[in-house]
Amino acid sequence: MNPKRIAAMWLLYRRLRRRRIKRNYWVHPINQKREQIGIFHTLLKELQKDENKFFNFFRMTIPSFNELHQRLKTKILRKNSKMRNSITSEERLALTLSSMTRIQKFTPERRVVVESLHAGVKKGRNECAERLSTQNREFPLKLVI
Repeated sequence: MNPKRIAAMWLLYRRLRRRRIKRNYWVHPINQKREQIGIFHTLLKELQKDENKFFNFFRMTIPSFNELHQRLKTKILRKNSKMRNSITSEERLALTLSSMTRIQKFTPERRVVVESLHAGVKKGRNECAERLSTQNREFPLKLVI
């Protein structure tokens, strides 16, 4: 190999190594509490007790939500790693639906990493559209826009 090429590769490697983000945490302590005090885990249980509140939040009934979750569960489910638990399929669907039914920005109180949330919502929305378009029968979604 040419010595100039080796030197150029070494300089490129050093430059890329310097640009790499230094991480203090694999999972930030605030986000570690997501499963106990996050909006999904606290609010969804309360919303499921009241059909009207659930409908106002997700723009669909509880049985419709459960049926849609059963259809999409295998497509939007991610595996847990040894380092952290992934966002559950039910939470992923809830985030997708809540973002689709209202104009909102993703806020920190959801306790989900923004990049994961954007990717999850995009994948969930695509899976919803794909699954519902391939069905020959109409899905019983009571959706208010």
